[in-house]
Amino acid sequence: MRYSSPATIACCGCVSSVNKSEEQINKEIEERKNNLTVDKRSLSSYTRTKISIYDDRPASVAIGSIGIVVMVIILRADVAFQAKLVRTIGSTMTAHTVVVFDNVAINVGNGYSTRTGKFTVPEEGIYVFHWTCMTHTNNVFRTELVVDGNIKVGNHAAANFPTDAHDTGSQMYTGRLTKNNQVWIRTFHTETYLRGHGWSAFSGYKL
Repeated sequence: MRYSSPATIACCGCVSSVNKSEEQINKEIEERKNNLTVDKRSLSSYTRTKISIYDDRPASVAIGSIGIVVMVIILRADVAFQAKLVRTIGSTMTAHTVVVFDNVAINVGNGYSTRTGKFTVPEEGIYVFHWTCMTHTNNVFRTELVVDGNIKVGNHAAANFPTDAHDTGSQMYTGRLTKNNQVWIRTFHTETYLRGHGWSAFSGYKL
């Protein structure tokens, strides 16, 4: 297949005027993709996306509605973590104590630390966080999500005696964060009894 007039193809930051077959165009695109200077090993993953660029010129002049399919590689670093509390915290925790979720199931980007209980933002973007806390009967466990010490949202779990053996509280937060911001869950006041064994958890990811 050949085109009746030159078309302008953009790929990997280069622009050139061509009048070639679709097979030749695809071959050039593959060659230019192979010449990318981005170090893919420094990224956790990348997404390959097809973008269709349609030509609105009359079909008698150009290729019309079939469009020009350009292969574009979008390199995107993934960030996500999922941590849970394995050990039950039965002792009293004073106000503003960091809740350390001590077991990590996934930690793409290595942002979450089981030593500090804090998530360090590896790159700027919009992030979503969720956390759930379970407490035992006749206890209240209140927590806050903070960014660099600034309170964003709170969470409340209250197991009322004698009707509730346990109670859970869940909350989420979405916000734009910059690199090296730190996010963590802390106690609101003096709190007692946070159930472990995976019943309490903290997770987050970059949109």
